[in-house]
Amino acid sequence: MSGVRKLAGINLVERGDLQQVRGLAIATELPAHIPQRMASRAENLLTEAGLKHAIKPVREKGVAPGTGLFLTAEYENNLAGFSALGRLGLPAEKVAQMACEELLKFHQTGAAVDEHLADQLLLPAALALDQSEYHVAEVSTHLTTNAWVIEQFGLARVTADEREKLVTVKPLISCPFEH
Repeated sequence: MSGVRKLAGINLVERGDLQQVRGLAIATELPAHIPQRMASRAENLLTEAGLKHAIKPVREKGVAPGTGLFLTAEYENNLAGFSALGRLGLPAEKVAQMACEELLKFHQTGAAVDEHLADQLLLPAALALDQSEYHVAEVSTHLTTNAWVIEQFGLARVTADEREKLVTVKPLISCPFEH
């Protein structure tokens, strides 16, 4: 069939070295010092951890007041994202700490895929033409449940090795979209 794209398998066993952490500390309808405080706290935590970083404070207009810190860890072979949202009474520094703690916890695992992305990759991997493999930070119940469902539909055979933290997806059908 012309125009049909083939989905390749996913290979995220090695994430490679961390290149840098980029971030946006955002506040809407709040004073400019709030995103600056979030950015400063995140920079301090990432510096203490020895990670190269660039955090930008941003103040925007919005429909309501709000804050958030959004971090992207840029590795040689992939990206990983982390965030924390503020709420009334939660200091800007605590918002930064929450997002940074998630990122640092993931970074220490050495995994290529965080626990929230791990289960979301299963369906595209099951629909790919080739086998997929990826190293996860944690084999979660979301991952094992989604794997079970995919197997019930006969799309793929999924193995989630808890000790090695390695997910393998072997597609069982050639290409479901070519009929």
